Parts: sequence; structure tokens; C-alpha cells
Amino acid sequence: MSKIGSLFRKKKRKGKEEQPSLFNGLYSFNNQNIVMNSQTSEEILHGSSISDTLFLETDTKYSSSGFIFVGNKEINLLSQMKSRLGENFPPSLIFSALEKYESINEKLPFIEIPDKNLEDQTFSQGNQWYLTNKDRIEDRLSRLIRDVSIVFIFVENNAFLLGLMQPLLKFFENTKTQPVLVLNLPVDEAPINNTVSILVFIHHLMKKEEALNIPFILLEGNLLLKANPHLNLSELSSKFTDRVANIFCDIILGALTSSTFYQTDFSNFVRIFENARGPCKLVSLDIYDNKPNISSLIGQKHLYDSSFSVKNNATRGFLVIQPGKNGLNTKTYKNLRDIYANLDVNISILEKRLTGAIIRGIFTFNELPKSLLNRYEELSELYIEILDDQNNISEYFDLANLEDLWNKQRYRINIRVKEEKIKEEKIEEEKIEEEEV
Repeated sequence: MSKIGSLFRKKKRKGKEEQPSLFNGLYSFNNQNIVMNSQTSEEILHGSSISDTLFLETDTKYSSSGFIFVGNKEINLLSQMKSRLGENFPPSLIFSALEKYESINEKLPFIEIPDKNLEDQTFSQGNQWYLTNKDRIEDRLSRLIRDVSIVFIFVENNAFLLGLMQPLLKFFENTKTQPVLVLNLPVDEAPINNTVSILVFIHHLMKKEEALNIPFILLEGNLLLKANPHLNLSELSSKFTDRVANIFCDIILGALTSSTFYQTDFSNFVRIFENARGPCKLVSLDIYDNKPNISSLIGQKHLYDSSFSVKNNATRGFLVIQPGKNGLNTKTYKNLRDIYANLDVNISILEKRLTGAIIRGIFTFNELPKSLLNRYEELSELYIEILDDQNNISEYFDLANLEDLWNKQRYRINIRVKEEKIKEEKIEEEKIEEEEV
């Protein structure tokens, strides 16, 4: 009889190893209102009802990291983080318009950025503005990093703001604080100035002759749209801002919280960015049911759990996992380790939670994603009018050398009309024919 009972127990244990069926990746919003609806059930999900993003459950206090928010749009991200962390908000610095800063009603360190016409929102003017205000800005930065080992810099896709990043990042060169940028690759339909600005900035960061090794977390707007055809862009942007805010809170709190398996600490997290350069992948999964085999979700394709896709695995990373009430057995942990075999990936397993489970992580030393490289090909569709102080066109610039755009004081970006493209193609064909003759 005991033998039969043993067989049933084995089957029961096998059933518990099922793969979770209720989850959302970083970009997906397939289980809408699941957090809100759980509030009247026996198993309440602790998380945000805006984006159905679960909160890491811990008593750990926020420390050792700071934030810099550059641009009016980044204030929305700050507001979501502030509502989550409350009085325990980390050291921060805001660059925005005064009106936008006053709208959040918070006494956080602030530097007002000037209001610029579109033609004056250039890298050169942003760089010059920083240098003009260098003493005041760097005094604020020095205060920010006193007890901070890493700073996440969220910056809007605006050439003026991205231009002031160059000297700002240079400031960190002689400090012990690691800067990490958070950049957004906009959707195809975004204003062309936004797209050109971020592409030129990334090209600048990746130059071989650039002395600074600056890692940047890259988020892709097109993947967000692709994962959620049922949501309009405005609603989607609001949900994603909320999710990103909570994910960063979770990752840093998780890196500060003691692991229950292999011991890790915050220094392990900061170390993944040392000497790192280029795009970093953000990974996130919110799991709403209590099936413990969460390792089965890691590495699957088309879950939209990571911020971009590349052919080869990153070589370094930090992963925070908080399993559900059924815990995480050694077999599942081994599966997780096998997934990242031969890679320098720290996995921190936290104390189990009552409902749901979360996976959060950042991976560094990635190759440039193909989706990013493809966007550079689109620049051939553009031309730029270089303007003088009276708004007169002084020359034309065709983006053949992206780096030259850093030195232009004023410009206007245009999309080539179809007739122009046809004319150019015809001229090129005629040249080829003449050469053949």
C-alpha cells in the first residue's frame, strides 16, 4: 500500500512542476487587471494595478544607488518611482523645465533646462550649456554621488539633452560611481528628430576612439508595439512607464537583499557594469500563478521578456528571482544555472513570496542588436539643412558622417520626398551606364 501511495505522491510532485501559464514579459500586457481583480480573492497579488507589474516583497531599505532624470518626459518615470518608494527615495537629480518640475510637488535637487526651439535642440548647444553651467551642475553631481556606487541616468530623446550627456558622463571618469544610461529606441512613427538624435548619440558612444566605457540599457519601442497590438500607443506608454519604474526599484532592492541560495551582494550587481560598453539587456517576467518551474520560461523566444534580441548571449549579468509560495527546488535552480553555463551571471534567489513570482535582471557585454543597426539604414532617407542665426540655410548635410552633426549649432531635419529619391536613383543609374560604356 505504501508503494502505491508513493507513486501517487510522485505524480503529485510532478504536477507541481508545471510551467506557469499566467505571466507577462517586459513588453507584454496580456493579463490586464489581474492585480486589481486579485484584491478580492484569497491570493492577493502585491503589485501595480496600472501595469500589472508585481512588487518585490522585501523589508530591505533602498541605498547605494541614485538616479538622474534628464528631460520633461522622464518626470513621469520619477513620479511612478516616488509613489513606490515614498520617503525612502534614493539620491536624485532632475534636469527639466521649471513648470514640469513644479508639477511633481517634490523637493528634489533640480536644475532648470532652457526652453529651445526645435532648430536649437542640438548636441552642440547642449554641450555648450553644460560647460556654461559646469560649476553648478558638478556641485550637484558631487553631492549626489557621496554615498552612491551606481547612478542610472534616464534621458529623453532630445539632441540638446543628449549633447549635455557628453561632459556629464566625463565627470564620472574620476569618481568611484558607475554611470549607466537608460535609452529608448523610439517607434517608427515617432518624430524624426527623436530617432535621429538617439541614433547619432549611440553612434557617438560606440566610437572606437571614445575613451569612456559607458553601458546603456536599451529599450525598443517597436517591440513594445508588436507585443501589444490591442493597445493604443498612449495607453501603452503609460503602462510601460509604470512597469519600467517598478522594475528598476525591484532590481536594486533585489540586489541589496540577501540571497537564500548562493550568497550575492550589491557589489556583484555593480561589477557587471565594470568595463562594460554598449547595449545592456533588461529582463523581466511577472508570474501570477504559483507553479514553481519558472526556469522553463527563461530563454524562450517571443515572450518579450527581454528588451532586445541578439544572436549571442551576453557574457555577464545579474538576475534576481523571488519565487512563489511553493518555493524554488534545487532541480529548478540547477536548470537556471545550466541556462547560463560558462557565463558570468550572478543569480540571487530571494525568500519566497505568498503569491506570484518575479524575475528581474540586467545583462551586459551584448553585441549591437540587428534591429538597432537596421535603423541606421533609414538615415539614408533624410537630409539636414544647416541653419544660420536668421534661419537661413547655409549648407546641406546628408548624415554621411554622423559625428559631424555634433558640431552643428542649428539644423532642421527633413525626409526626402519620393520624387527626389527617384531622381537620385535615375542619376545613379545614368552614371553606371556611362561607366559601362
